[in-house]
Amino acid sequence: MLLEGILVHKAIHKERDLIGTLLLRDGTLASVYFYGGRGGGKSQKGTVLELGFMLKVKMAARQKKNMDILSAKEWELLWHSDQIRSNHQAFYLSTFFFEFIKKISVPYDSEFENNENNGLFKVLSNALFYMDKSIGDKSFHLETHFLLFMSKITYELGISPDIDHCLYCETQLLENSFVFEANNGGFACTGCSSQAHVEEVKSSNKVRSILQYAKVTTYKDVEPQNYLDKAQLV
Repeated sequence: MLLEGILVHKAIHKERDLIGTLLLRDGTLASVYFYGGRGGGKSQKGTVLELGFMLKVKMAARQKKNMDILSAKEWELLWHSDQIRSNHQAFYLSTFFFEFIKKISVPYDSEFENNENNGLFKVLSNALFYMDKSIGDKSFHLETHFLLFMSKITYELGISPDIDHCLYCETQLLENSFVFEANNGGFACTGCSSQAHVEEVKSSNKVRSILQYAKVTTYKDVEPQNYLDKAQLV
């Protein structure tokens, strides 16, 4: 059995082994035991098992069907970041992405094929690739990558609020005429909201702009300055 995924967690086990967690292409999490995964030994072998790296893993036959941890027989590197580890902000942000993904993804089940969560893999892989690229291009901007990731994840999870209509009266939202009510999970027109203060309206416009831009713009088309202008953050 072959699986492909991004390494989002790893833990040392024994002297040279690792237990890793992969976010697979279908958006599920698989726990994998890598014998000799730390490298080293007499030959001082290196390792490709680093956080954020994309791997193809051939699994060994399971000894017991109910085992939660798969055993890796062979593995190879499909993609690795060249720049993220050289930038402390990007590195910390990537570890946040990994921790967040671990909280919202479901475990892998080899007997049940389900691709309804594959958007999580798409968002994380794009986030890492374009963050790495932006560092190389000297255009990395922490807030842009953080907000894009969180905005796109809300759409993939199906929890993004309606950005076009009032959550109470369902009328069309007009610019500078609505408030974001986080406790109710949506935008309310100023006529329906009791929080329609000037500052609340301004900040609500920022939230809506961020969500709207993330919804219609792919990662490869995002330009940090354009994004910040639309989000009214500069």
